[in-house]
Amino acid sequence: MGLPGTIDAPRPEEFGVTAEEVDQSPELFVTRYRPLIFVILYFAVFSLITLLIFELSHSIPAAVTFGLIVVAAISVVLVPLLMCCVCASETLETRWVCRRFPAIKGCLAYREAVAEFKRLTRRSPGPPRDCRWWSGLSPSTFRSQVQEALQKRDLGLTPVVDRRAEGYDFTFDDDDEVVLVRCEAGADPIEVGVGRELSSCLDESGARRAILISAAGVSRNLAAYLMDRPIDVVDPEEILGNPPAEL
Repeated sequence: MGLPGTIDAPRPEEFGVTAEEVDQSPELFVTRYRPLIFVILYFAVFSLITLLIFELSHSIPAAVTFGLIVVAAISVVLVPLLMCCVCASETLETRWVCRRFPAIKGCLAYREAVAEFKRLTRRSPGPPRDCRWWSGLSPSTFRSQVQEALQKRDLGLTPVVDRRAEGYDFTFDDDDEVVLVRCEAGADPIEVGVGRELSSCLDESGARRAILISAAGVSRNLAAYLMDRPIDVVDPEEILGNPPAEL
């Protein structure tokens, strides 16, 4: 859960499973390779029909040509039939795996939600380059701009006295839940060390979750590290928007 009013990445606990169960859950072969299995079955039917025609005509060109014609003619029936076979195999595989791994349904639902979230994230247009005015701000200026923007949301933002000692910049209450906020300025994506520091801050402070606001985004390693942790990365565009007149 990120800032109020934003869309957050799905978490395993929302689907009744843990991160460990997600990591240990098996992959469903038919589900993962469904298109490939369909193509293989379709090609197998074509090969069988071609072989039968070859046995009758003893001509490879004639067998291939009429094989294509026959398969094209029966595709109206063949394609739905093969799809039903693949779907039935997928159902049987899911039932078999569910008996061996009861949490598989929750894990599959979580994986589908993560995949959909990633598709939506990639599909969403990014802000214009000239709108990312905060990328060149100094750490103190970036922090003050974020603080001013968040205070306008009436979140009850509380700045910390010593940022270096605490490891984060602000806190606020969300439904009686303490949230830590850390700002990271600069032009380079932040690395996984920042995520580890913020995880330690959560453990030490007793807060339930944290928000990381990075001027240049996060590295792939950090994104992977944060996937199953209560730390949300928020794009500054959601908070800062257009540059103020004085900048």
